[in-house]
Parts: sequence; structure tokens; C-alpha cells
Amino acid sequence: MKIDRCICSNILFSELLNIAKKEDCKSVTDLQSYCDFALNCARCVPYVETMLKTEQVIFYEIVSDKYEARSDKREA
Repeated sequence: MKIDRCICSNILFSELLNIAKKEDCKSVTDLQSYCDFALNCARCVPYVETMLKTEQVIFYEIVSDKYEARSDKREA
């Protein structure tokens, strides 16, 4: 199974990587300042962390999910 996006926000990791590069984001929190993702289940967070470190945008393995669903949704 190909994993290539935040399912909740339907945003591709490749799109997130482009934003991260443009805005020089080094963390998930930095990147969330520029776009909305990981606002519900947050299962994409370990993938986005890996993406920020390696620039990998397509995954075929499950990355351990150490995050719980977020109940503190940011306001737009």
C-alpha cells in the first residue's frame, strides 16, 4: 500500500515538502504554520517527520505512530 498524503487534509507529502523547502520549515510544527494537516488523527506526523529529514514523500511501510489523535484543533 502506498502512503503519500495526510488523509484527513488530503494533502500530498510532496506538496508539504515543497512548502517546507520554500518556507525553510525544520519541524512539523513549523510546517503547520503554513498549511493545515495532521489536525484530526495525526497519523501522518511520523511520515512528515521522516519526510523533513530525508525528503522521502512516498512510503510503503508503516511508520510507527507514537501520536494520538489531536483534540486541540487549530483555528484558521
